[in-house]
Amino acid sequence: MSGLYTQNFSSARALSPHIRTAPDVESQYLTELLAEYQKLVPFMQVLPVCSRLLNQGSVSTMNSGSGFSAFS
Repeated sequence: MSGLYTQNFSSARALSPHIRTAPDVESQYLTELLAEYQKLVPFMQVLPVCSRLLNQGSVSTMNSGSGFSAFS
């Protein structure tokens, strides 16, 4: 009787799209993660340049004494 239950359970699991096995979930997660990474690649290429420009701007503003102050 236990063999019959095991056989029915495994065939139902194989046919049901709602019951996912761990490799299916992991595969979907990795696929989504890769898609998100690919969306960010263009931004990652310009971030170092933007950071450098922002740092240069803040240093030149502090050195020039332009009157702008974050505390005023």
